[in-house]
Amino acid sequence: MNEKMPKTAVDSGPRTVSTESGQIARDSVWDTSDFPRLLRALKRAQGFALYFVRCNLPARRQQVMAQLQATLGRPVITVELAADFDFLASLEQAVDRAPQDALMFIIGLEKLMPAHDAQKRHQTLDILNWQRGRLERLHRSLIFWIPESIVPHLAEGAPDFWDWHSGLYEFEVPVPMRDSIFEKTIATRGGPEENLSEVERHERMAMLHSLLEEYAVGGSPAELLARGRIAHKLGILYELVGESKNALKFYEQAAGAFEAANDEGEKARAYSALGDIWFDYGNSQSARQYYEKSLEIAAKLAQAEPNRADYARDLSVSYNKMGDLLRSLGEGEAARQYYEKSLEIRAKLAQAEPNRADYARDLS
Repeated sequence: MNEKMPKTAVDSGPRTVSTESGQIARDSVWDTSDFPRLLRALKRAQGFALYFVRCNLPARRQQVMAQLQATLGRPVITVELAADFDFLASLEQAVDRAPQDALMFIIGLEKLMPAHDAQKRHQTLDILNWQRGRLERLHRSLIFWIPESIVPHLAEGAPDFWDWHSGLYEFEVPVPMRDSIFEKTIATRGGPEENLSEVERHERMAMLHSLLEEYAVGGSPAELLARGRIAHKLGILYELVGESKNALKFYEQAAGAFEAANDEGEKARAYSALGDIWFDYGNSQSARQYYEKSLEIAAKLAQAEPNRADYARDLSVSYNKMGDLLRSLGEGEAARQYYEKSLEIRAKLAQAEPNRADYARDLS
């Protein structure tokens, strides 16, 4: 549990607040229609009350919370729920230590309702629904900060708990903040997912689900590419944790976004990933269809821009995967031809850049 007593202050005019995303102008929060509504509700809140604030990304949540704390003129306690089924006890302990007039900002509920673990999600919902009386007996105003992804689960899976709420307030993530977070976490190819622990992978998946919600609407090429890259990264993570059905779902979503954006390179990589999933499932026919589509695009790109090392490497990967597939089908001679083409490209890349560890690994 992460419990802290932040400083409180009465706001007297335009100012900035500091968050992990930097100095944020007060007006960027105040200009949202729900901020004045939420501020009025919390200033008046007495005794037990239940509020939900929908905010998908932590940086935006920190921004809104910081402005509220600077404006309310009363104590605010931020409590991160324990990530186990005794989470209500951690909240009760925090309330016991809090000033009587403190508002309780509660974060972390989404960690108890992970998308990948239906059983844990249902247990959490049952606790909220059947033990909601424990919250009422706290005689405090409770403000749950939640991402959009868990709102329907709360409404459907814990209806009695949900119906108690006095208000739902929603804060969209400003486009510059959204795009900045995307650039920092997704835009570059590759990533350290293979080096993450199981817990870190699931935490990253939760963040990506929230980020994907922010790109759920909008059809510009940049937004479609962002949606596709987030979905593709989710596919990678689900594959790493052994959830191939979810991996397939997000790779398909990525391919659809890349098709709509008409980005050939990204389409090729999505098709290749789909081929991998079907190959692992033992569906050679579907795997071959996707591998062939990926290879066709990769060959065109490499031919059009022969100096692009990334295109050449993608082509070598496509040749190698076709070789693996054909070998599994007993077509040894055809497989050998694809392996030779792959090896030829990889040797050229390694010779051109001998200090590249990934090119050296490709030859091993």
